[in-house]
Amino acid sequence: MTNQHTLGAYGGVFPFFTAYGGTDPAEITVTETEYKLTGLDFGADLSLAQPSPSPGCTDPYAGNYDPDAVIDDGSCTDYPDNGDFSLMFDGSDDFISIENPSNIPSGNDNYTISAWVNPISMGTRGIIGWGTWGTDNTVNAIRFNGSDQIFNFWWNNDLLVTCGDLRNSWHNVVALFDGTTRKIYIDGVLKGTDTPTGHNAVAENFKIGSTSFGEYFHGLINDISIWNRALDEDEIASNISSGPTGIDSGLVSYWTFDGGTGTTLIDNSGNMNHGTINGATWE
Repeated sequence: MTNQHTLGAYGGVFPFFTAYGGTDPAEITVTETEYKLTGLDFGADLSLAQPSPSPGCTDPYAGNYDPDAVIDDGSCTDYPDNGDFSLMFDGSDDFISIENPSNIPSGNDNYTISAWVNPISMGTRGIIGWGTWGTDNTVNAIRFNGSDQIFNFWWNNDLLVTCGDLRNSWHNVVALFDGTTRKIYIDGVLKGTDTPTGHNAVAENFKIGSTSFGEYFHGLINDISIWNRALDEDEIASNISSGPTGIDSGLVSYWTFDGGTGTTLIDNSGNMNHGTINGATWE
């Protein structure tokens, strides 16, 4: 009979005693790839393959979070839903930051960005964006311009369209790129296109409610989704009607704003692009 030890996923050398004919210690050496038992009279060392890491949901905000899971298997679901909330941005210094975002479109990737906004004022007001601000073609962002325009800008390679005065009511804003054509939709209506080249977006400096070095949004934002593909017009209309499910093909981030409390904006996509709320308030 031998003593039994429960060994986790950590490396090290552990003393191990045998009751077969004495008290001479043996050792178990644990690495990332194997358990190795030495010091017993087997005629040779005995190596045992370490069990495969346990897959499951590794996002602690998900309802099916598995604290024993080592590898995320994409199954995360059942995120907090406390009602239909949005966040109010004061237009001065409120924003949401997302550190080290994962699976966000970069380089010349296809993309769709969709957001619901209810602005109090127009002007130079950022909705969402990321990139190396100030460097040509390394940005992907959406912001208002003047009293009736909106940009999808890459930095000096931008699509500017007329959207009308959107103040004091809810509107759905979509910007997308299919590898050739870039488009902007307002409430499901195509407002403009172009065929830009040279995009090399960098997935850093990610903000909601602010773009570039400020450009703070003034008003309410709700229900933002980012995709790694260009949605078609039927899909855009469907999302306006009912929103993504959270497990849609190509969906890489989805903030429903349904948490309604605290300083974290939860990403319902399972990619754990959770945001830190700076100043914006729940409504």
